[in-house]
Amino acid sequence: MDLPALIESQRPFWERMERMARQPVPEANLVRPYQKQMLRLASKIANNLAVMQLESGDEPGARETLRVARRIHPENLSVLLNLLALGRTHELPESAELEAEWAGLQDELKGERWDLALQFGYVWQAREWVKRGFVWAFSGAPGTVEASRRKPSMSVESTDDAAQLLDQAYLAWGASPRDELFYRAQLMKDGRDTDALMALCRLALRRNDLEAAEAYIAEALAKGLPEEEVLFDRAMADHVRGETEKALAALATLSRQFPGDERIWMALLLLSEREDPVNAAALKTLKDRGGANLPLRLALASVHLSRQQWADAQAELEKAIQLDSRNTQAWEMMATLAQERRNKPLLDASLQALLARDPGHFLQYQNEGVAHYRKGDLEKAEAAFRKGLQRRRDPALLNNLAHILMERGGDLPAALQLVDEAMKRKPGVAAFFSTRGAIHLKMGRFEEARDDFQEAMKKQGRSETLLLQLALSYEGMGDRARAFTLAKALALQPDKLDAGQKRELKEMLKRLR
Repeated sequence: MDLPALIESQRPFWERMERMARQPVPEANLVRPYQKQMLRLASKIANNLAVMQLESGDEPGARETLRVARRIHPENLSVLLNLLALGRTHELPESAELEAEWAGLQDELKGERWDLALQFGYVWQAREWVKRGFVWAFSGAPGTVEASRRKPSMSVESTDDAAQLLDQAYLAWGASPRDELFYRAQLMKDGRDTDALMALCRLALRRNDLEAAEAYIAEALAKGLPEEEVLFDRAMADHVRGETEKALAALATLSRQFPGDERIWMALLLLSEREDPVNAAALKTLKDRGGANLPLRLALASVHLSRQQWADAQAELEKAIQLDSRNTQAWEMMATLAQERRNKPLLDASLQALLARDPGHFLQYQNEGVAHYRKGDLEKAEAAFRKGLQRRRDPALLNNLAHILMERGGDLPAALQLVDEAMKRKPGVAAFFSTRGAIHLKMGRFEEARDDFQEAMKKQGRSETLLLQLALSYEGMGDRARAFTLAKALALQPDKLDAGQKRELKEMLKRLR
C-alpha cells in the first residue's frame, strides 16, 4: 500500500469534514445526529491511518494526521491518547493542553473506553497505557499488531492444545467461549464487573498472553475482587508460563483450602503425571462429585480416552449425553471411542447424531476411510481421509492419512509432517507414536523409530506389533543381540501376528541367525 499517496488523496475530504465541524447545522436540525456520526467516523478513519503511519515510522506525518482527526472530532479519545503518547517522546506545541485535558478526563471516562477500536479507532502502543494502569486501552489495540508483539512460544497447534487444557481445567470445555467483545460490552455497562474482567483474563491465558492476563487480574483486584478469588487463575498462569511444577504446588495448597472447587481438582488431574498419587486422588474426587456438570464429564471422558480406558470413557460420555443429547463434543468423542472398540452400532448411532446437526461432518469421512482400510482399499481410504481433512484438521485424520501414505510407499516426508501435526494438536497419543515410529523405520531413522516405539509401549503397553517394529529398529541400529532376543520371543507366539507380520519375522530371523 502506498500510504503517503492514500493520505494525500484524503485531504480534500478531511478539509470538508473540518469545515463541517467548525460550522455544524443547528442542534434542532434533524440532520445533526447524522452529521455527528459522520464526523466521528471520519475522525476514526484518520486516526487509524495515523497509527499506520506510526507503525511505518512516519511520526511527523502521523502527528499532522492526528491533528486533523482531532479537529474533525475533538472528543475522540483514541486520538487524544495517541497524541499524548507522541508528546511523551517529542515535545508538541499542544502538549500542555493535551495533558490538562487528560488529567480532567480520567475520572469522567465512561463505558465507551472499553470499546476504543470501534468507537474511536486504534490506540498506538496500547500496552504502554495498560502498564500505566489503564487496562481498558487493550480495547484499542489493532489485532494484527497485538499478534505480532506476543512471544511466539508455542506453535498454533500447541496453542490449540493448551487452550483445550485450560478450557477443561476451567470446566468450560464443550461450549464455545464468548469472545472479548462480549465481555467488553459487559464492562461498558458496568466498569466494576469483576466477572467480566476475569473472563478476559482467561481468554488472555488461552491465547498465551500472560501480560494481558496479569493486567486483568490486577484490575479485578483494584475493583474489589478478593485475592483468594484469583489464586486459581494465578496457578494456571504459572502453567502457561511453563512453570508447571510451581502451578502444581499452588494447586495442591488450594485443594486443601478450597476442597469443593472442582476446577482445582481438574487442573491437578490434567497437569500431574499419571503415576503421581495426586493424579489418582484428583480423578477419584472428580468422579465422586461429577453430578450434572457437563464440562466435567466431557473432560473426564477425554482423560480416559487418552489412557485408552474405553469402558470408563464410555460411561462418562453416556452421562454427558444424558445431560445434553445435542452436545457435538460428546458425540464426536463417542464416535472415536466406538471406532477404537469396533462397536459398529455405537459408531452408527454417533454418526447419525452428528450428521443430523451437520450433514458435512468430518467424522463420516474418518469412518468411511477406516472401512476402506479394513477392506484393503488404501486408495479409497486415502481419498476419504483427505476429504475429512478439508473440513477439519483432526489429529486422528492426520495420523490415519500419514499411516496410509506410509503403507502405500508414498511421500514419507509428507507423512511425517502429517503425524507431527497430529502430535502437536493432541500430544501423548500412543497410536501417533506408533505411526511416526513406522515412518522413521521406513526412512532409515532407526534410533528415532526405537524411541517412538518405546514411548508407544509406555503409553499403551506391550503389543506384538510394537515389539516386532522395535526389533526391526534394533536391527537397523546394528544391535543384533537385542533384535534377535525380541524376534525369538515373538516366534514363540505366532498366533498373535498376522500373515504379513509372520513373514517379516521369519525373514528377520534368517538375517539375524
